[in-house]
Parts: sequence; C-alpha cells; structure tokens
Amino acid sequence: MITLRIGNLLHAPLVMHGVNCFPSTSDSGVAAQLWRKDPDALKNAQEHAEMYKDLPMKALGSYSVHKGENIHVINAFTQYHGGANFYLFALKNLLKKL
Repeated sequence: MITLRIGNLLHAPLVMHGVNCFPSTSDSGVAAQLWRKDPDALKNAQEHAEMYKDLPMKALGSYSVHKGENIHVINAFTQYHGGANFYLFALKNLLKKL
C-alpha cells in the first residue's frame, strides 16, 4: 500500500533518488540536498560509479546503499549524465534487483 505523506524528504529515514553515472558534487536537485546533509552518501555513489569507469553506461540500472546515522540513502543510477535524462529501463531493472 502506498501512503502519501507531506513533509521534508530529508527527514525521511530512507530515501531513494536518481543519480547519474558520473556523480560529483551536485549543486541542484535532491542529490545536492542529500549529499550536503550526508557527504558519505556522495562518496558511496562515487565508489559505486568507479566500478563502471571503463563503461559508465553499464552503471544504469544499478544502485548503491548508504546507511547513514540519520538517513539511509539508495543512490539509484537512472541517468547517464546530469540534467533531464531519465532512463525508464534503468529504473525497471533496478526495482527488480531490490
């Protein structure tokens, strides 16, 4: 069952958000807010992306999990590069793995 809650996403105990195959310090969007709150979540995404450095496109549909002190973050690799490019097949593959 899905329950709609209104509030600040950064106060949730678990957040899954889309990231691109080249995560770096982001200055916009949900990723920027999450990574400012918990920089180790960014480090987690970068380490995961590093595994695909020879063929970054292969990271699409994968994910990494960061278990922080106040928030758990699922970095869902659903974009190839930053900006408005979302790959539905990546989300579908990722959800099958979860």
